Amino acid sequence: MALANLYYREPPKSKDRIVIDLGTQSARELAAMIRRKQISSREMLDYFLAAIAERNEPLNAVVTLDEENARRAADEADEAVARGDALGPLHGLPMTIKDPFETAGIRTTAGNPIWKDHVPARDADTVAKLKRAGAVVFGKTNLPFMASDVQSYNDLFGCTNNPYDLTRSPGGSSGGAAAAVAAGFTSLELGSDIGGSIRTPSHWTGIYGHKPSFGIVSNLGHMPGPPGAQSRPDLGVAGPLARSAEDLAIALDVLAGPNENDAAGWRLDLARPRHEHLSDFRVATWFEDPAIPVDDAVRARLEATVEALRGAGVHSVLRERRARSRGLPRFGPAGPQLRDRAVTSRREDRACGPGSRRFRSWVYVRRFRSNVRACGSSRRYRYRVRDS
Repeated sequence: MALANLYYREPPKSKDRIVIDLGTQSARELAAMIRRKQISSREMLDYFLAAIAERNEPLNAVVTLDEENARRAADEADEAVARGDALGPLHGLPMTIKDPFETAGIRTTAGNPIWKDHVPARDADTVAKLKRAGAVVFGKTNLPFMASDVQSYNDLFGCTNNPYDLTRSPGGSSGGAAAAVAAGFTSLELGSDIGGSIRTPSHWTGIYGHKPSFGIVSNLGHMPGPPGAQSRPDLGVAGPLARSAEDLAIALDVLAGPNENDAAGWRLDLARPRHEHLSDFRVATWFEDPAIPVDDAVRARLEATVEALRGAGVHSVLRERRARSRGLPRFGPAGPQLRDRAVTSRREDRACGPGSRRFRSWVYVRRFRSNVRACGSSRRYRYRVRDS
């Protein structure tokens, strides 16, 4: 089966067969194709499974599959289309889920060897909402141990690599999710974020990701805490990763709002956007900071983006105040030393390539923590940096 292209049945009122690469299409377009009966949910699922079978090994993005139950769910979705039933916005869409979200009948580990055999009996709230909207969940994607790093390695499944460069990381902690979307293994993904775990991998793999405001998407069923916990983690949020901004809006409409237990107490009523045209927005840029210098090549692309915005009608572009910094110098005299140590660690470190079984970032995290000692009051801190 060729993965680059897939042939479909004739669309209505057309004599021409069409050839489309499913792995580059938005979730919105894929769902529309199912509704139009251009392709069945089962055929779409088989496409993604074949893509994973052929191209996942060097990426290691998808770490668990549930093919049998997914095919059953896809067949049921196709039967609903044939009957003319009312269809949800994600009806029939095959998708994967970041591993810390509990998925009924599918192994959920959060990258923790202690939970390697954990198969939940119920879905996380977010997974349940996606399924009610019609999604067909067929697998889980990789992450760092307990979703707590900026790369995606754990002792259970190894390292996830960037689909654009296998010697580099896709980021973390939703690195497997981002790599799967970018590689065309899934139509949509569900990730989680506290300090960049959706946004960083989305940036590093060239896709779209959204961290919702805290509290508007239920995080019940996300590990950690322990399996089956009924408490909600502080600060962490769940959000979508996709191949278009429009897909993020569709997914957020599905995910946002109280769960069944909370629905009697509150409802979500977000204000409409204040602007609808790009030219109506103000844009702020921050390309210089003495604590965190920007690479020249990156700076050039950012400057080109500013010019593109101006060309699109954005007239109010605010530049940073160059003398002001909120970066590492807040740590006091040791700030430059901490910065240099972090930069040196990044240069020494390498994302694990194909076949590698270890990722070294944790070494530098431990070294960094051992080198820095806080010894002041709660209001002011002094740091002692020692040589390795």
